[in-house]
Amino acid sequence: MKVIIKIAWRNIWRNPVRSLVIIVSIVLGLWAGTFVSALYYGMGEDRVTIAIENEISHIQIHHPEYRKEHKVKYFISYNDTIQQALKTTPNIKAWSARSMALGMITSTTNSNGIQVNGVDPANEDSTTHLGAKIIEGQYLGSGKANQIIVGQKLAEKMKLKLKSKVVLTFIDKDENMAAGAFKVAGIFKSDNSSWDDANVFVKRAELNPLMGLDSSDVHEVAVLLTTNRLVDTTEALLKKQLPQYRVESWMEIAPDINTIISVMSSASVIFVVIILMALSFGIINIMLMAVLERTRELGMMIALGMTRFRVFVLVVTETFFLVMLGCPVGMLAGFGTIRYLYIHGFDYSASAGQSMAKLGFKSVLHPDLPLGQYEQIIVLVIITALLSAIFPAVKAVRLNPAQTIKS
Repeated sequence: MKVIIKIAWRNIWRNPVRSLVIIVSIVLGLWAGTFVSALYYGMGEDRVTIAIENEISHIQIHHPEYRKEHKVKYFISYNDTIQQALKTTPNIKAWSARSMALGMITSTTNSNGIQVNGVDPANEDSTTHLGAKIIEGQYLGSGKANQIIVGQKLAEKMKLKLKSKVVLTFIDKDENMAAGAFKVAGIFKSDNSSWDDANVFVKRAELNPLMGLDSSDVHEVAVLLTTNRLVDTTEALLKKQLPQYRVESWMEIAPDINTIISVMSSASVIFVVIILMALSFGIINIMLMAVLERTRELGMMIALGMTRFRVFVLVVTETFFLVMLGCPVGMLAGFGTIRYLYIHGFDYSASAGQSMAKLGFKSVLHPDLPLGQYEQIIVLVIITALLSAIFPAVKAVRLNPAQTIKS
């Protein structure tokens, strides 16, 4: 076996230009494959982060019927039972109790369908950092009554400015029409423009009387954890303590986000496979040329007693060397690019930022790739190397020693 390895190593450098071409191709292919995979993975992770931090948090608590119809009458009491469960359950970072209603927002010039969120300003800010997203005006303060904050996209659509007066209309607890007048105190902007367009925020203490609810009545308690890895464990603990309520994780509340992540993960693997398939044809072509150029030499080796199996192993080893010479360099190049862009970000706002913002993606991506993905790519590369070597190796094995020596 040592002799075969030495011969294979010598053979790949008999034509260094050809060998370097295929090595460089492998390097570029792996660099592109890892980079695109990291982009897809980073986009999926960013979407999850945005959804958790801005929109739904890790876990939500509702009335058992609320998510079926989103009616005001399906409220729960934000009582000591819930608060004690949240305080004593480990890994909970913050939570926000909200009263909510689907309705209309009307200004002097326009109207739009929205979701009204009645919140406690301090708790909401600690859960979603809503105060940090204010780009004009101020967050819901304690000084003035009937304040409302709206998203930038909604403000532009309805031509709202600071201090603009709006009327919120919705169905109350008894399913009667209710309305309230508010004044725009601030305009916020998150990473999801569609969500900004559909949500407004007021104080829960001012919204509940309009709904016919008591001050402790809420429709949703959004719970933020210290890490996403503990969602299942924490959800199980809360379900055990609050069996009368509906406790759900973000994966149950927003299955579309899970679907996006799965699709992106599959797309990244498909992209890498396509690149490796293209590389495999190049490897097959190079190795087939090498075999055809050495038919006389290979025929002589077979005639002198080298078994056809050893000839097969020799060609496979040459191919494996070529691929393995390019693999570490390509993986290191991809890893370096990914780490640089993970730290500094990849800004694509000029080309597709607005379109992606509508889908809830950041305009500055931070590509990332977990260790398992690198291992997966390396396994695919090794499989590609072995499969690419089969056809040239079979061609070499089928040589007729007598004919090749005469030619």
